[in-house]
Amino acid sequence: MSYYIAFFWGIFILLSLSGWGGTVNRILFPKDQVDWGQKAAWGMAFSMVIGGLLNLTWTISKTSILLYLGLGFIGFILDIYQSKFIRLNSLTKAKIKSNNKIGVIIVACLIIGLLIIQYAGWVATDKFHSVDDYFAYLVFPNKMLDMGSMGLDPFSRRRLESSLGAQSFLHTFVLSILPERNIRIIDPGISWLILFLGVLGLFQDNNISPKKRLLILCPLLLVISPARNTTSIVVGSVLFLSLFRTLDWQKLKSYHFLNRASIIALITAAIFSSKYTLLIAAVILLATSYYFYIKTYRPIKKAFYELCAAGVLTLLFILPWMISLYQSSGTFLYPFLGKGYHAAIYYDHYTQRTSDMLTLKGFSEMIKAALEVTHIGFLLVAGAYLRLNPGTTWQKEERGATLSLLISSAVGIALLLGLAGVVAERYTFPFVYITIIVLVVKIISKIEVKDTDQNDPKFTQYTSALIAMLVLGMLIGKGSGWNASQEFYQSHVGNIRRSLSGKPLVLAPKQEAEQYKNAQESIPEGELLLTRLDKPFLLDFSRNKIYIVDSPGHASLPPGMPLFKGAEALSDYLTSQSIRYVAYSYNPEPAHQREYWLGKLGDEIYPWVEPDRIINVLRPSLRSEVQYTLDFQDNLKKLGDLREKIYDDGEIFVIDLSRRKKGLLQRTNDE
Repeated sequence: MSYYIAFFWGIFILLSLSGWGGTVNRILFPKDQVDWGQKAAWGMAFSMVIGGLLNLTWTISKTSILLYLGLGFIGFILDIYQSKFIRLNSLTKAKIKSNNKIGVIIVACLIIGLLIIQYAGWVATDKFHSVDDYFAYLVFPNKMLDMGSMGLDPFSRRRLESSLGAQSFLHTFVLSILPERNIRIIDPGISWLILFLGVLGLFQDNNISPKKRLLILCPLLLVISPARNTTSIVVGSVLFLSLFRTLDWQKLKSYHFLNRASIIALITAAIFSSKYTLLIAAVILLATSYYFYIKTYRPIKKAFYELCAAGVLTLLFILPWMISLYQSSGTFLYPFLGKGYHAAIYYDHYTQRTSDMLTLKGFSEMIKAALEVTHIGFLLVAGAYLRLNPGTTWQKEERGATLSLLISSAVGIALLLGLAGVVAERYTFPFVYITIIVLVVKIISKIEVKDTDQNDPKFTQYTSALIAMLVLGMLIGKGSGWNASQEFYQSHVGNIRRSLSGKPLVLAPKQEAEQYKNAQESIPEGELLLTRLDKPFLLDFSRNKIYIVDSPGHASLPPGMPLFKGAEALSDYLTSQSIRYVAYSYNPEPAHQREYWLGKLGDEIYPWVEPDRIINVLRPSLRSEVQYTLDFQDNLKKLGDLREKIYDDGEIFVIDLSRRKKGLLQRTNDE
């Protein structure tokens, strides 16, 4: 029953988001209704902005979340009633004009089946990142529900570097009634459903025939998103597609500039607050689009008014999230408005990620990242689109949405490679993948129109279509190709079977949760606790104020955590920050074991020493992270011998920094 509850709770969240999106639609654009995919995306963006206000005012709770979702569902019901019928923007709505109707129907059913399997498989899973998720992304929504806000977490690197926190607010929709194993209901879960509906709406916008719709939908369900953890991947894709479709919406121009600016700012603010790596591409998309808009729109002052309004509203929408981050980590927006409590401002020996580029290994990794299959596919389909639409492409769209999206992806890839050093595909996937889908749709749409005024011969059209299909095939075949997709769906079927058979997917056994409870109850209620634990999301954040050290030394209160100065220096620093109690998982150690890291810390940093040892050599920046971690954990172990342990179960100990061990204190007095 728990699996069925989780399955339908995810659908309920989806309908609630659609209801809030429909409310936004009725308020801003009362004369025109957008499709369900766009409504759900708008509702998601609206929720992420509302989350900032609730987080800043410390009013997030299970009650407030359930009330919010209930109101959204009521909005969905009202939307259906006012529309008189559900206007499903799906393959079944179009009249199939093909002679081979049976084949099209079979393929359509197969796609729908894969979509259901993918969602159902994400409903419950035990596959999480043991550092990113356990130390941060499962912690943040639990903090929100326990405390009312993400609160202060100055020792959390991911709180500082990853995002403003909107994705974590979406996770509270799940955790308000379900356990952590169901948290992927949001991303990829229902986000794939919203993305699917959004692409169907894109087809309708561009009059794509049913057969070609099926062909383009294949990558959407066979491409595996590069999700390493539960941060924004598919949510980012949903928001980028929604922003593009909003900018490309022909009926947008018939409304007041404040209405237009409001919806653009709402989606942009959601992107900004979901993940920092999406920010650059979103800024470029908006800046380029408004450049084209101001060039073409008359009177020009109204276009300028809209630009100013969109900028001001975006800032207002993300301001609550920014204030919360400043209170926690010392910066309004990392790293653009300051580095806050980051290690780079404290230590001369701190190695920036960009230093990786100065090594042969770093340079080769950067080239490898730039030549990733998704990036190559983007370049190919972008070239085909520009060849099919030469010269004054931006004049054919009032806001130049397609060309702006293309430029934003190109610049976004280049800047992420340049600013972040070696960049993984997961950072660029949300906007690059959407750009590929949009460009393929635009190419197919252009060919179907058969523009007689086009100077290029039909050869150009067919070449562009061939490149578009080649890119779709590349996306399906990326990585391990069909085998990877097959294994992906097999694992999802396995998740479904285990859940339906009653075999639990457990992230933390009952005895482990009890262990964490006992450790926490060893200190007085309301006291501040610093933790270096394996699964800190199991703690009760309403009982104590808790700081979590996820990456030692990389984020800490001024004047910075002392490194390589010994246990007593660390103790003095923590007590100066009013931190008396420290909890540590010493057996086994958090995340990777000490032997794992020691095996990687050789004298050689650079990869050209011995080719067969390349995989055992750390990047310079990762080397610093390992050294900081080992030093911090060594000092905690020493403090475990020097200070009074108020709890020790053989795996976790809790120490009181204000109390030295009695035997040690006696020896010191005797001496």
